[in-house]
Amino acid sequence: PLHAASTFAEAARRHLEAGDPEAVGAAIECTKEIADAISRTAQIIRRLRNFTRPQSEQKETLDVNAVVSEAVEIMAFAMRRADVTLQLELATELPPIRGDRIQLQQICVNLIQNACDACADLPARQRRLHVRTWARNHEVVVTFRDSGRGIDAANADRLFDAFFTTKPAGMGMGLSLSRSIAESQGAKLTARPNDPQPGAAFELALPVRERSP
Repeated sequence: PLHAASTFAEAARRHLEAGDPEAVGAAIECTKEIADAISRTAQIIRRLRNFTRPQSEQKETLDVNAVVSEAVEIMAFAMRRADVTLQLELATELPPIRGDRIQLQQICVNLIQNACDACADLPARQRRLHVRTWARNHEVVVTFRDSGRGIDAANADRLFDAFFTTKPAGMGMGLSLSRSIAESQGAKLTARPNDPQPGAAFELALPVRERSP
């Protein structure tokens, strides 16, 4: 958003230097875009502050799509830096869930970062992440499918073990922490090969909030 604000500010300057009535109108439109970009930046900063601030668990009724979208926004720069192309497929009219917003975002952030790391050795045009939300029985499911190195059959059973990692500089805590958080939220986090495509698929299954009688 700050890059967008800078771009529109430069465009507004050029329009104002032109001086004709139509250019002034275009400059006014640019200032509206700048205001929107600054507002969006403030929202991102607030979410990052909430995301990183230690706090006790606070369960509430949540829209999974909003949780996923906020995590994607937090990780937008990391994905651009890693040259990972994101495909976001959010189902409409999903039933609400109940959970801790920040902790669920932590899972999504960890899985997005894991996908970026898994794709690091690929040519940029092949680095892809598909994030999808959908409903299944009494669950809302979020899947993260990357085009990276995939899951080695020899390591599949250890994938969520603490301190197990295949990354040279990894600590082996991201997936272990994510599964622990999922279990604390009454959810399930599983992994499998991204068949028939290359890569890995992680599935976060969240129970639908029970309606009050």
